[in-house]
Amino acid sequence: MLSFLKKYKVILIAAAAVVAALVFAFMMGGSLGDSAPVTAESTTPTVVTTAAQSSTAAQTASCEATAPGTTAATTAPMSTATATTAPSSVVATTVQPTQKPSSPQTEPVPTSNPKKSEPTEKPTEAPDKTVTISVNCSTVFDNMKKLKSGKAEIIPEDGYILSPTTVKLTEGESVFDVLLRVCTDKGVHMDYRWTPIYNSAYIMGIGNLYEFDCGGNSGWMYRVDGTFPNYGCSRCSLEGGENIEFLYTCKLGYDIGGGAQQVDE
Repeated sequence: MLSFLKKYKVILIAAAAVVAALVFAFMMGGSLGDSAPVTAESTTPTVVTTAAQSSTAAQTASCEATAPGTTAATTAPMSTATATTAPSSVVATTVQPTQKPSSPQTEPVPTSNPKKSEPTEKPTEAPDKTVTISVNCSTVFDNMKKLKSGKAEIIPEDGYILSPTTVKLTEGESVFDVLLRVCTDKGVHMDYRWTPIYNSAYIMGIGNLYEFDCGGNSGWMYRVDGTFPNYGCSRCSLEGGENIEFLYTCKLGYDIGGGAQQVDE
């Protein structure tokens, strides 16, 4: 052993000097690193190491220092920067959109109630339905000899017991209904009876002029728009606009254009 030390004395001294220089440099470097001021404007990024990374680095340095065949520590000194741990929570940063989303398009809300459109013209009302009715006994003038005594005084000079009169027609009225209504309104006498054989009303007298007052073939008949219906007046319905005539005949209708029509039926 002594011979070995004597033989390599100079080399060992030189190696010791190198080791001493390295140790001195390491100590000086660490001191300077701790005292160096850090300013807020420094742009050098701070190396952040975790405890796990420091532990791994320490183990690596230890292994390198004790590797077989080495006579001195040749690894670089560890950084003296204080290891910092990451914050326990991460603050999320919300990125604001550069443009606000457009609101959905909706119809504008009216500020006032809309005006109701008025019709330019009023609807035309349906005209009232009317009929014209008259009662005439002028045929008696040609048969005065047959007229019963005292009846001449009730015969009008112009033959009209009821002059042509236009009246409003009520829906559903018959010829008989109109005659009865008008005579009642005008104060004209009228006498009638119901005849089951004809299923209709039978007019016996108007204005106190009765059947058979001017002969055995005399009596009352009716005509609508120039035509003599072959059924009773209470069965003759009206639609409006008709001309109704009650005529007194002395010859079974031949003298009024009715021919062999049944009197008043």
